[in-house]
Parts: sequence; structure tokens; C-alpha cells
Amino acid sequence: MSVLPLAEVRRVVNFFLFIKMSETFSFSPFNSITEITDQFRLGNFSPVEAVQVLSDRIEKFDSSLNSFAAIDIERALEKARTAEKLYRAGGETSPLLGVPIAVKDLCWTTDFDTAAGMKVLKGWRPDKNATVVDRLEAAGAIMLGKLNTTEGAFVGYHPDFTAPKNPWNRARWAGVSSSGPAVSVAAGFCFGALGSDTGGSIRTPSASCGIVGLKPTYGRVSRYGVVPLSDSLDHIGPMTRRVEDCAIMLAAIAGYDAADPTTSDVPLDNYSDWGPADLNGLRIGYDETYDGEEVDSEVLEAIQAARKVFEKRGAELRPVTMTPIKPLLDEFMNIVGVDALNSHREWFPTRAAEYGEGLRSFLEASMVISATDYAGAQMLARKFQGGFAHLLLEIDLLLCPSWATPAQPVGPDGNLSLEVDSGLLLKFTAPFNASGNPTLSVPCGFTKDGLPLSLQLVGRHFEEALLLRAGHVYEQSCDWISHVPNLEEA
Repeated sequence: MSVLPLAEVRRVVNFFLFIKMSETFSFSPFNSITEITDQFRLGNFSPVEAVQVLSDRIEKFDSSLNSFAAIDIERALEKARTAEKLYRAGGETSPLLGVPIAVKDLCWTTDFDTAAGMKVLKGWRPDKNATVVDRLEAAGAIMLGKLNTTEGAFVGYHPDFTAPKNPWNRARWAGVSSSGPAVSVAAGFCFGALGSDTGGSIRTPSASCGIVGLKPTYGRVSRYGVVPLSDSLDHIGPMTRRVEDCAIMLAAIAGYDAADPTTSDVPLDNYSDWGPADLNGLRIGYDETYDGEEVDSEVLEAIQAARKVFEKRGAELRPVTMTPIKPLLDEFMNIVGVDALNSHREWFPTRAAEYGEGLRSFLEASMVISATDYAGAQMLARKFQGGFAHLLLEIDLLLCPSWATPAQPVGPDGNLSLEVDSGLLLKFTAPFNASGNPTLSVPCGFTKDGLPLSLQLVGRHFEEALLLRAGHVYEQSCDWISHVPNLEEA
């Protein structure tokens, strides 16, 4: 009896799996990237149809959610037709070919204006794309448009721009500057988006809107062609509904870029290689005081429940003492302020009258920060980085909340309507901008009022693959990704 080669056995198995999938597949804006590209390959659904479905959804709902700053469906359809031809031709295809995505309106784009939420940049059309935009499009992703952000990626929105609304509850905060990307992904307007993070602006919107957000290691992803807030703290990363989708997008954008000398040439990992189904041998640390002090009780309960899930999947949960963060948090905004003055030197203070009150007053206050204060704050950042690296000799990952509370109430302008202490706002996010460590935020439950909750995993520099693997195992152990916002009722 002849025996089929292993490759042929796999081909036959995959064929019958695809047949089974084709019988049950029904396109949803909440499908994973892999689910829709599998169907593109089978010819059961096309990139053109995907763009059309999402276009209809955006037209129906985004007038009340305000996630998009600019959108061009005709351009997207043209790209989709090209992708469709590549699928019909057969052969090797990228994991992102034909997948509709969008990017935060800090990213330079030659086909769209780049305003960065600022009046001084309104109507500006760059003559180059950001490196991350070029890399996504080279991978075959279809960019639907640009997504709204706070003014200059700071905290508040300029009065000339419309703030995004949280799809779970329009009266609640959608997060900080990457709110547009978070809203668009959570609402099912695109399959992934790019955000930026200076002190939490990928993680807080991801937590508020119930999606996955990855802040990679500083230097893992190019910042060339991305309007900066703080060059020493800014990170660019993917925001998706699933951990696997985050891995696929990271693989497309990560890597050294000669145009950005701060990028690293540390070799890339296979971010979608999940390895064993369990986490045996993985050491996950947690600090009960850090997790619980001034933290909402429902957040803490969700984090404690998540610890048990990780333990059940084989991880060793270790109590640790978190590296002290208060000295750093007390000085963190000195770094942001001086860096922001440098980023805005072309327009501020000469065009200060065109700035919104929040960013203008922050920049004005930052003008009195001394060189000594700035240097001291940077030294505190380096000290935290070293202390946290030492902690990560004892553990492989740190587990903590992504943010201290569920999404907070907002006023008519989309800004927080309650006073939130800046230390509490930055507690779980800013330290890891200062240290450059990679972090992954993953949904971990809901409040009694139906608002999303989120956990954060923090790893060693350039160990995004381990973060993603742990997040994927956790995600597969729960059913949080099956919950989606009802846009008719929110």
C-alpha cells in the first residue's frame, strides 16, 4: 500500500476544511483577518464585497460615532479589485491581501490630508507616506481612510474637529488620542487600525472600546512620517479585535527603517507562531498593591479572574513587587512637554491662537520647564527602565490592568467630564513608554453596566511574540471576543 507524502496529506485535509468553512461562512465585519482571507482564497467572498459591506456600515453608523477623519471608498474599491485579481491568479498571497484597514490621522498619506487633529495642519497633504503606511499597502492591505485623533495626539480635541464616540456607550470616553482607531475597530468599520501611544494612547482607547492593542518595543516599528508628540516616548502599533490580527499587522509593519534611525535591526520573530496550546513554564508576575490601589473594584475583580485563567492554562503566577513608579509619574509630563515643544516648534508659539485651549495651555506651561528638570525626568525614566528590566529577570511577563477604571463619562466635546488624576490616568501605561517595553492590552470582561474591561501584559524588549502568544491563549480560553457593541442601541 502506497503512503501519501505528508505535504499531500495536509493539502487534502486543508481542502476538506475549506469546503466545510465554505458551507458555514457568513461574512461579518467582526470576522478575523484569517477568516476573511481564507474566504478570499476560496472565492466565496471578495475584497470588493468586503469594502462594499464596510462602506455601507460606515455610512450607516459613523455619522454618530465620528471615527473617520477622511474616507475614500472609490480608492479602496480600486485596490480591492487589484487584490481580487491576485487571489484569482492563485499562488502565494500576503496574510493582509485585500483586508480593509485604516490608520490614525497622524500618519502621513499622499492620498489623504494629514491634520493630526490640529487646525494648523488642516488641509495639509504630505508628499510621502509614513513608512508604516507603505508597509501595510505593500502587504496588500486596503486603506479605507484616516481616523480621528485628539489635537496633536495630546489629551483633548480641538473644537474644530469632531470627537469619536464610544460604540459601547456614546456617553462614555473612547480613550485618548487613538480613540478614532479604537472606535472604528470596535464598531466593525475595519479589520485593524494603526494607533500611536505616548503615555497610553493605544492601550486606554483599546480598554475603553473592548479591543486588542499592542504597543511594541520602542524602535520595533518605524515612526518616520508620523506626526510626533514626544519623539522619546512615541510608539506606533496595531489595534484589532483579536490577538492573532494584531500579530498579522505587526509582522507587516515591524523592522528596521533607514528613514528612522531610532528603529532597531533586532531580527523579527514569527508573531503568529503560537507554539503549544498551553503556557506551561511561563512565569507571570503580578503586584496586588499595584493592581489594586485606587483601582475600580470591577477592574480588579476582572484582573484577579484573569490570573486564574492563565494559571489554569499552565502559567506560574508569581507575586512580585512592582518597580516604583511614583517618582517617574511625578516628572513624566516634563518629558512630554519639552518633547512636544520641539515637535510643534514650526507652529508654536507663532500660531498659538489656532490651537485648542488644552494643547495650547500645556505647551505654554511647558515653556518654563528647565533643562535640569527635563534631564532629571529623563534620568528617572532610565532608572525605571533598569529597575523593571531587573524585575523581568524573575518573571517572563507582568500582568496588570490596562487602565484603572472602565470608560469614564464625557461631555458634549468628547473630553472627560470628570476630573481624573493624571497619575491615575498614567499609572498602568506611561511607565512602559518611558522604559520602551512592549505591552499588549486584551479584553478581560465587562462591568455590570456592559462596559469593556481590559488586562495588560508587559514583556521584555523585543519579546512581542511571547506577549502575543500569552494573549492569544488567554483570548481563546474566554468568550470576550464574541461580544460586540450593538450600534443601534449604544
